[in-house]
Amino acid sequence: MNACRILIPVLLMAALLTLPAYALESEVNDCGYEIAPLPEEHQWMSVLRNYATITQGGTDRYTKSVSNGETDLPLDLNWGNSANSLSLTVSSPTTVVAIFHDADDGKNDGRIGMIIRNSGGLEPGTWTFLVHGESVHGTEDYTFEWY
Repeated sequence: MNACRILIPVLLMAALLTLPAYALESEVNDCGYEIAPLPEEHQWMSVLRNYATITQGGTDRYTKSVSNGETDLPLDLNWGNSANSLSLTVSSPTTVVAIFHDADDGKNDGRIGMIIRNSGGLEPGTWTFLVHGESVHGTEDYTFEWY
């Protein structure tokens, strides 16, 4: 009996630890937006790709105009060096929608690939994106794009 009480939790924990990172599912945040990792094989055409550099404590600001009827906002911040830590704050015209870190898309790989969705439509207006150098040694090159 004692062996079963120990063995079952150990097996369950082992099964959970072996789930692939891409098994992450979407979730709906407090603002009513569905947040999900960007699929590996995303098929959107990049609307704008920004090439930039950032240092420790620095913040770069980007904006995008969202029109009525837009339902998806795929985002891709890629710096490739997981030794450095960048974050991405996404704000609609009226509120902070999400703050993303490297592992939020299921991988700790120097990249944040996320999609924000709302089947009823994203809030129209100017959305703001802040790329922040949370822990950067020297200068870090990155690309930031949305689709």
